Amino acid sequence: MSDYCVFNRVEASDVTQGILGNCYFLASLSALAEEPYRIKQMFHTKSVTESGAYAVRLYVNGEPNDIVVDDYFPHDNRPEKDDWLFSRDTTENEIWV
Repeated sequence: MSDYCVFNRVEASDVTQGILGNCYFLASLSALAEEPYRIKQMFHTKSVTESGAYAVRLYVNGEPNDIVVDDYFPHDNRPEKDDWLFSRDTTENEIWV
């Protein structure tokens, strides 16, 4: 995991949709990334962990919820797809996306 960081330069253009239909969530992330400190505030864990677990604060219906996510990146390896399922950072190996 040493080739990755949680965030380096947070930019709205970092967000690229994978093959899942989750554009509503990714558009929100991209909008938040216009003010990078907002993305950084979401993460309680600010550096790469050996366990691959990260504490993140998300808001559901305006209420804060602290959740733990991992750094498992689901990927579709079929030759006709060969793409990330959720999202990816197109410029740097940042986990925040």
